[in-house]
Amino acid sequence: MVNTNRNNKSDYTAKLYSDRSKELIYDNGTRKVTQENGYSIVYFKNGDIKQVFFVISQTLPNKTVLYYFKEKEVDQITLPNGMNVHLLLI
Repeated sequence: MVNTNRNNKSDYTAKLYSDRSKELIYDNGTRKVTQENGYSIVYFKNGDIKQVFFVISQTLPNKTVLYYFKEKEVDQITLPNGMNVHLLLI
């Protein structure tokens, strides 16, 4: 089940799903999906992708940000302490 609501004061449409996730679709082509556990993923019009992890896992600390730069095919991982790691995809 999907509930769709257009916010007339902003530039996005909100969709609420039965699994309690929320999707914001912006007029500029950007989409943001947020799950109930706090995890979010943003799809930018230029192909970039940003993920924010708010779940404690064995592989990534809480609040880790993973950003994929499509044009350069590079991943940037930002850890909660501010340290950045860049991964070149070859």
